[in-house]
Amino acid sequence: KDGVCRKCLNRLSPEIKVFNNSDHIDSVVSLFPYNDAFKKLLSLLKFQKHKTIGDLLCRVITENLNKLTLGPVDLWVPVPIHLKRLKSRGYNQVDLLFYPAIQSINGVYLPLVSRIKNTDHLFELSSEERIKMLNNAFEVCDSVCLKNKHVMILDDIFTSGATISEIAKLLKKHNAKKVSALTFTYVL
Repeated sequence: KDGVCRKCLNRLSPEIKVFNNSDHIDSVVSLFPYNDAFKKLLSLLKFQKHKTIGDLLCRVITENLNKLTLGPVDLWVPVPIHLKRLKSRGYNQVDLLFYPAIQSINGVYLPLVSRIKNTDHLFELSSEERIKMLNNAFEVCDSVCLKNKHVMILDDIFTSGATISEIAKLLKKHNAKKVSALTFTYVL
């Protein structure tokens, strides 16, 4: 229906990559390289409202979650989208990609960060422009105690790391012991 071959999706095997690139984030684990196929799928999901693609990609994440060495994780936190974008799109694609997968391992999925700054789409910006755009773009909106917790940030695409780093900085300011990230794809 969405132009996605389920047999092809079932044959996907992750090309896991681990990044360590920030003072604030302990590590980033990404499942797949961002290629033309994933670019098209994520674009359909995010901009054309093809929610069923989220379900299919979530199945891929769920099937590969146990292959990852992430250590014990206390909280799984999705990267938020701004309320205006949420109203326009109707959903946060990160929730579609990860929520059922985290539920399948009995993880605590908690959207405790909100995006308070309505930023433009970041994909065409340089790393420096992203950092500037995302400065003070998020806030912790839940009073959950983060002391001594390992928090795993969830996102669809890892590019420069600016979004994840900004959220990690905020979580560490709220006493999270360790902040890591898991993303579906990564840009080489």
